[in-house]
Amino acid sequence: MKMKRYILILAIVLAGAFLLVGCGGSDDIYGTWLRDSDSETTYTFNEDGTGAFDIGFAVLDFDWTADSDAITIVNEDQNVNDTLEFSVDGDTLTLTNSSGDSETYTKVE
Repeated sequence: MKMKRYILILAIVLAGAFLLVGCGGSDDIYGTWLRDSDSETTYTFNEDGTGAFDIGFAVLDFDWTADSDAITIVNEDQNVNDTLEFSVDGDTLTLTNSSGDSETYTKVE
């Protein structure tokens, strides 16, 4: 159990390191997004400011706020507080970290 918690926290921290590049509106981020590089990892952003990061075997619930191109994800229990930039192009969400590494997510809901 300790290892799963460590992996979950590590996954959240790494995901938080990603910057979502470009422009878009906070309304564009609503829904569930599946990471293109695997079939398990999703982000869900609900209209009420709640969300979830699911890595297949564990889920981290969070609260979020956004403006036109930045989103802040907070989970006080896990000490997560990340502000990210985001870009949505149709059904594609692109995340790019400060090193320039990118990941894309496809909207599923």
